Amino acid sequence: MQDLVFGDVRVRSAKESAPVHGESHRRIKDLTGTADLYFVHTPDWTLTIADQRWANSDHDVRVFDRGDAPQHFDRLRTRLRLGVLPHLSFPRVSGHRT
Repeated sequence: MQDLVFGDVRVRSAKESAPVHGESHRRIKDLTGTADLYFVHTPDWTLTIADQRWANSDHDVRVFDRGDAPQHFDRLRTRLRLGVLPHLSFPRVSGHRT
């Protein structure tokens, strides 16, 4: 995967996965799954995020390791999860773009 760059923020794949056990964004407890890890770099700090896929098909993103990022990111590590919903496919529209 190529790095994603948003201004001064760079997201890079850690090229590794980790087993996870816990609670999904829907508050379903005692799940197992796999997390693909990514590094988020800014000029001031680095943290690791996890793209988690759970055994019940839930999918969410959370902070895996805050690293030296500001403390307010702890909420995305210990409590909050960002749910990832299935992608909807829309019909392709032909013609000119305006």
